[in-house]
Amino acid sequence: MVLRNPLLAVATTAILLAAGRVNAADPNLFVSLNPQSSAAPDQITLEAADVDGETLAPDGTRHYAGTIALPSNDKWERHYVLTGSWGDISRQIYLRITSTTKCPLRLTMFNIDAAPDDDTLSKLNALGGDMNSLLKKYFVARDVYRSLVDVQTNVKYRALHMWFDAAYNLSKTYPYIEFDPDVKKSVAESGSDYYKPYLAQAAAFEWRDVGTVQPLLRDGKIAEAQGLTTFYLAKFNNLTPDQKKAVTAVTGVDGGVLEGNHTFVSNLSQ
Repeated sequence: MVLRNPLLAVATTAILLAAGRVNAADPNLFVSLNPQSSAAPDQITLEAADVDGETLAPDGTRHYAGTIALPSNDKWERHYVLTGSWGDISRQIYLRITSTTKCPLRLTMFNIDAAPDDDTLSKLNALGGDMNSLLKKYFVARDVYRSLVDVQTNVKYRALHMWFDAAYNLSKTYPYIEFDPDVKKSVAESGSDYYKPYLAQAAAFEWRDVGTVQPLLRDGKIAEAQGLTTFYLAKFNNLTPDQKKAVTAVTGVDGGVLEGNHTFVSNLSQ
């Protein structure tokens, strides 16, 4: 990556440890800044719609600590936004945490001042498919796109494609990373039909937990399986007929499958 100012390159590593699941004595979310960073974020926040948000403060060693609570089995999932702020600049990672999310989770947040040109995007494109490479593509391509939002250039649309691709692959590979709603909005506004099948596939990611019922039962986690089947049956039943058809077309999940799963697990729990 070619930087206009290398001193502005910041990598923030977040280590999420869920309360009561891995180490009940240390139920905190940790955020560690890469030592090569010259600028720490002003603050790191973790927020969800149905629980109190938390501002994580530095502890003097470039670590930030807070608490993340897994949802109860009857709720199944909770959506968090992890935000790092540098002055007027903010970075977000959208998280979808379920009652069976395995922790700790390790994330990296990049704050890089990169030139909005083809050279920057070519170097991004040469990166691999590991999590840190995908996150770097995600943050830098997003910034390039947003810096060109009022102009029409090939660089702008190439950046949008890379931002979308990184967000898609992060969500596909790591179930606890939610597909970015901002890039979803941006590709819709672009008017391009290219993204439509990928948007449908990305929407299907949120249904993949349906396939974990049997593994949960094999592990003796009947309460978790009950919570999962109850949640997804209600979720499906709340969809419109057209939405149900779309979900079934992409995932194969339908009301019969969900009702059967729910009945089977309910009988086990009695």
